Amino acid sequence: MLIYTIIVAAPPDLYATIQYIDRFLPLDTLSSGETAYHFTNMCCAQQFLESLSHDKLSLSEEEFTHFMEGHSSHLEEALTTKFASGLLDNLTRVKECEERLKRLRGFHSKLGGNLEQLKGDVRSHKKMVESEVAEMMGLFNSLQTDMGQLMAS
Repeated sequence: MLIYTIIVAAPPDLYATIQYIDRFLPLDTLSSGETAYHFTNMCCAQQFLESLSHDKLSLSEEEFTHFMEGHSSHLEEALTTKFASGLLDNLTRVKECEERLKRLRGFHSKLGGNLEQLKGDVRSHKKMVESEVAEMMGLFNSLQTDMGQLMAS
């Protein structure tokens, strides 16, 4: 895409600009980071365009010359259509992802509500079980007392 952009934009003195940046920008700027990444890509694209030939593109010399002279081509239409199609595909994917995210957020919210309900039910059940255990312990103690009195008599 960068190569296509350079071809369409046709920046004046691209080679001289790249040489200027290479010579006068501090070395640490061009040796790492985002700036170095973009500069390297620009240099590679410029080098590719500089060494472009009909052989590399699998074109006849006539077709290559025709395209290099800037005549309208089916290739340009195909590239533009392919780019637009790719862009539409990507937009469709983004919308699908947004819909999935929306559904997941709803599901997460619902789960959060159900979790709170479940916690409340567990607390309630725990209190009920503790109450029943306390009642059973009381009955057991009462039964034990009654049996102790029966045994003593």
